[in-house]
Amino acid sequence: MREISIRRFGVTFAALLAAVSFFGCRSDQYTQEKAVERARAFLLEESPELTVEQIYFVKFTEPVLLVGEVIGSSGMALGNRLESSQRQICPTWMIPGRDKLYMVFGVSSGRMSSWEPIRLIRKNFERDAYKALNSAWTAAQQFAVDNFYRELDVTQLNRIRLYLPYILETDFEYMIDPSFKLNPEAPKVGDAQRLKNKAQRSLVWYLDGNEEDAIVFCGFSAPDLTGWTINWAGRMKKEELKKHILKVIKTPADANTPIVIEPESKPETARK
Repeated sequence: MREISIRRFGVTFAALLAAVSFFGCRSDQYTQEKAVERARAFLLEESPELTVEQIYFVKFTEPVLLVGEVIGSSGMALGNRLESSQRQICPTWMIPGRDKLYMVFGVSSGRMSSWEPIRLIRKNFERDAYKALNSAWTAAQQFAVDNFYRELDVTQLNRIRLYLPYILETDFEYMIDPSFKLNPEAPKVGDAQRLKNKAQRSLVWYLDGNEEDAIVFCGFSAPDLTGWTINWAGRMKKEELKKHILKVIKTPADANTPIVIEPESKPETARK
């Protein structure tokens, strides 16, 4: 089989949502869900290297759908663009503990009614943002197991282990000495300044179906989540969390796509 170019997959889940809203039919959602089920089964059959936890992650986590035009296919005019009636669509999982994206390749219309898995592509990460999320997520998972084992039931722990988080910019009070290792007499100005020079990023999971009870892992990192470390974690109600949200950076639907940092706008200098 001819090697299929995957460099054209520049459109993520948002692009597919746009296609869905264009056709505006609930049956499309059903056919897409069935296509994802076929992709999931195909991935698991072709991936004997996955651990039990990784298998459960694939089973219970929704993929990102990467969409691209079929190279060389004919298209039809739609406005000022040329839309192909057939698309390359890859349900894609970023599996914790794996250094590659798992992409199930198939071709169909945007509705995915005739989509069938053709091959499994294991694609190297090309952006550090993916690894930053994976590292932060793993740290939150381990912290939950170590510190909330008696406070969370199995379903709630599995939500943290298997579902992508909200990534928020927040303004919580921070702990200067979260590990309680500093000498109480030691000056803490340097530690406070070090944290203030970083961005506060909180990973958040809702623990119930009504999204009222949240568990928050507050940490500090570069703006794109690189180098994220936990400062503190705790449970709180949605209303309390909302008071400290400055910006929703990512939702679970797109949390495993790169965080794009927009350059700060500089004021224009007055003309002389």
